[in-house]
Amino acid sequence: MITSVGVVIGLFVVKWTGWIWVDSVMAFMIAAHLAWEGSKIIRQNLGGLVDEVDYAAINNLAKAFKECREEGLINVHNVRMIRSGRFHHIDAHLVVPEFWDVDRVHALSNTYEARVISKYPFEGEIAFHLDPCHRKYCEMCDLDQCPVRKNPFQALPTFDIPGLLGNEKKTAQFNPHVTPS
Repeated sequence: MITSVGVVIGLFVVKWTGWIWVDSVMAFMIAAHLAWEGSKIIRQNLGGLVDEVDYAAINNLAKAFKECREEGLINVHNVRMIRSGRFHHIDAHLVVPEFWDVDRVHALSNTYEARVISKYPFEGEIAFHLDPCHRKYCEMCDLDQCPVRKNPFQALPTFDIPGLLGNEKKTAQFNPHVTPS
């Protein structure tokens, strides 16, 4: 639409003023606009082809993880996402108490997945890999009746981008001062 309006304006200016050079200027401006818009489309599509991190989608997912969190769900990390249009396949590790039985963990992961997907603005599915806490997460576990607690509870996980995308070892490598594109 913008290019069509530019062409019409250029034609009217040339017709009314007789300034032929306006046609060349308008043609150059339209070509520059088309090149700019084309480069944005190519950039966006190349990002999808090389599995670039979609920070907006990860932020939406982090918000849904935080809103739907329930007792016994200790942490979520190693999040990976594959996008196909509006459908997102999400793969993540879910840390749960090591002493819970399989039925309880399975029920928690299924209800948590359904609740997160209902809050997430895209269609999708989540495949959780279940990790036992192995007493490494005591500081972020709010489970009151924990028979294996090694350290006192301090604070819930924040579900921030470095924590979701990496694991404990990789989180320190995240540079929050680098602006994601």
